[in-house]
Amino acid sequence: FFSSRRRHTRFDCDWSSDVCSSDLGARLVPGVADALRALVRAGARIGIVTATRRAIVAPQLQRFGLADLVEVLVTVDDTPATKPDPAPLRLALARFGLSPDELADRGSVWYVGDAPDDMRMARRLGVPAIGIPSILSRPASLRAAGAVEIWPSVPAWAASFLARLGAEAPERP
Repeated sequence: FFSSRRRHTRFDCDWSSDVCSSDLGARLVPGVADALRALVRAGARIGIVTATRRAIVAPQLQRFGLADLVEVLVTVDDTPATKPDPAPLRLALARFGLSPDELADRGSVWYVGDAPDDMRMARRLGVPAIGIPSILSRPASLRAAGAVEIWPSVPAWAASFLARLGAEAPERP
């Protein structure tokens, strides 16, 4: 999430596509860790909303050295509702201390995801959704589901976003 008072950027990750390039021996997609670090240096607060269990996600965040970058983690274990229901995203916002009323500042919170249900969930709360195509989606399906922007990768989006802020972008992998 990204907030004007203290920046919040939300990244959603399907652990088999966006962050990990393989289900077997998962590995981090090049550039993602540097992009997240650059966003945090610029003041972003990172949160993850995922339909994956905490027992899978938390160890991977540790293994990839990303756990300290993620302030809020909402998994399928935290709420009975799943995407595209907005409940998981609403819970993440609450854990950041943000209310739906604070979302009126449309430049303060973004949701970055790789599936049409990510876009639908964000749209239902009025949060602008950034689509990252993956094995789960194509640009057209993300746009049809409500993405306001489509980027080829998290690092590409982060570099553009940081440039708009006048912050230093991560080096390309």
